[in-house]
Amino acid sequence: MADQKNTIIVLMREYKFIELVGEIPERYKAVIHFVNPIEYPDAEQILDGARLVIGHSYINSRVNYFIFCARNIGIATLFLVDGPLEWSNSYHNDRLHRRNPYFEGALMEPLVHDTVLTISASQTVYLQYRNPGRDLSFMSFKNMRIMNMVKPSSEKAGARWQFLITTAKHPYLNDEEKHNLVLLLKHLIEAFERSDHSYVFRIFDPFLLNELPIQHNLTEGEFGDVLNQVECVIGTPSSVLLQSMASNKPTATLIYRDSPLFFQTGWLLGNFDTISTTLESMISREQTRMELQTFSLKENISQEDFYQVLDTVNQQPEKAPRTNDAETLRFEKSIYKSLLENPMNFNLPYWLYKLRNRLARNK
Repeated sequence: MADQKNTIIVLMREYKFIELVGEIPERYKAVIHFVNPIEYPDAEQILDGARLVIGHSYINSRVNYFIFCARNIGIATLFLVDGPLEWSNSYHNDRLHRRNPYFEGALMEPLVHDTVLTISASQTVYLQYRNPGRDLSFMSFKNMRIMNMVKPSSEKAGARWQFLITTAKHPYLNDEEKHNLVLLLKHLIEAFERSDHSYVFRIFDPFLLNELPIQHNLTEGEFGDVLNQVECVIGTPSSVLLQSMASNKPTATLIYRDSPLFFQTGWLLGNFDTISTTLESMISREQTRMELQTFSLKENISQEDFYQVLDTVNQQPEKAPRTNDAETLRFEKSIYKSLLENPMNFNLPYWLYKLRNRLARNK
């Protein structure tokens, strides 16, 4: 790889990259190379000859080690935001600090890449606001993982159930959220049982499955296939709700935590006393709320082709080695300390020696 100039290094698996941005066009097939950072402890060897390094994991210390190595030797870096922001995930996420116990920031705060590709203009505005004065270039791209799930269908054609109830992969981050979500879902089930509406679940969380009286749970197949079997969708904040709205389904957000919402669905579902009214409004496809969903999609899903955006990034001048401000230095130092304490690194003495030298230079 070292003899290939202008290589683009992608720090993620090929199938995940294609799922996120689309099939690789011919002009990039010989240029893009996929690297698993775990397999290459010496980042500088892999980066030799590269023009651009792309990552999408903010909390992975191995990935961030590659990003900082690239910065320090003058190679451009690009960060792919792979989905909508969610408040608790950004600011109350213990998993972020378990992965790197020395990290003191929040998700994507700070951003240390040269270019940041968001999924929408509204997401760009927020991340710019949270990263002031950091000399970042922001662009947006069409998230194919969200949009490829959208399969055309008429409003109710082929629907087996009227409602789908679903959650994010990690729908709660503490015991309070867990309790509130279970309580809300139980009230929702009771409302359905009092009505004539048919409903089905798509839930994978073991705790929720154990706590709720779920009769039908569609866990097989792609989410897009499930969408074609239902008329309306109720779920926790996640990209699933964007997919639902893009499929022209009446969509409700479950409100079980006191957190701001980064995007708006046509319906909110959190008040126990109004659940039945909300369900009736959804099944009737209340026009003004459906129009709001159309507006929300335009604000929260970019239509820009990733590879056309990448063409623009590649035309930018080559980078010089960057100096780090105090916030970036703290982030970089936390990464090196996290890696040095990782027991998986015990058999990599030369690499650890280099890491310790880097950490010493950053003190």
